[in-house]
Amino acid sequence: MRAQVIIPELPDLPEGPYLPHQIRYSAVHRCNCGAGLAYPVHRAANAWACSKVLLGEIERQGRHKHGEYPFAMYEIKSEGQPSAHGLTTRPPEHGKILWRTHATCSCGHTWETEFYQPLERYQKGMAGTCTECGNTNGSDFCSQSKAGMTKPIESRCLDYLQGPDGVTRELKV
Repeated sequence: MRAQVIIPELPDLPEGPYLPHQIRYSAVHRCNCGAGLAYPVHRAANAWACSKVLLGEIERQGRHKHGEYPFAMYEIKSEGQPSAHGLTTRPPEHGKILWRTHATCSCGHTWETEFYQPLERYQKGMAGTCTECGNTNGSDFCSQSKAGMTKPIESRCLDYLQGPDGVTRELKV
């Protein structure tokens, strides 16, 4: 008995065209035409698609000409993933990804770091020390919660796009 191969239908792409700061690029995966794969960050998207199609630079001509890969079928890492280590298929003329860490200490104090390049995260640590109470627990990758230690600093890293115009915008999904 032969196995049946099921080819998924071509995914519906959200309306476009989009501006460069409205799409998130893949870290390394590219379309058959050489452009980076991407998806719109502010719309309901169900697939990675050719960034040139999303930007309206070329016409959509089917998945074999310009790659479209459903999220449910493919594991493609985005440029915003910490494990991508700053890799991106975003063209330099479309800006660069920057990160900023937002932190909340157990004492209630909140702060955010300056913008930094993705690779710098591992060199600078995450949130730093709370300036209100001096808590450092959880402020870097080596901190572990142990009995008797203060509660950890909660932090989350957000990614931003600094466009060629110098404007920095948060990329939200």
